Amino acid sequence: MKKGKALYVLTGLFFVAMLFLSGPVRSVWGQGEEKTKAEDTKEKFSEEKKEFQMKAKARLEELDRKINELEAKSKAEMKEDVQKLKKKRNALEKDLKRLEAKSKAQWEKAKQKVQAAMDDLEEAYNKVLNKLK
Repeated sequence: MKKGKALYVLTGLFFVAMLFLSGPVRSVWGQGEEKTKAEDTKEKFSEEKKEFQMKAKARLEELDRKINELEAKSKAEMKEDVQKLKKKRNALEKDLKRLEAKSKAQWEKAKQKVQAAMDDLEEAYNKVLNKLK
């Protein structure tokens, strides 16, 4: 092989090697960390979302149990109050299901709405319970 052709071949091989090695080299030099940080943020958001949903569902189940107990104990005039509690509870459950489809941008607002609705339902429950006593 002539020197000129050999030089072209070596130069070509050098550039091909650089293309294949550029990914690992960027990672070693820290340039690939942006993707890792973004993945970490996405993972943390996903975990936070799941944790909140689990806690909210558990709280909702507890309120269900309390409402059912109250309904069993309540007098005839309190049936209407119990029905209002159940309507609020059903609306809250719908909001919880909608949370699963929310993006990160919509998450905080939706989360606050669900928390406020949960607090409202619990406060309404306590008012009905106090009427019973």
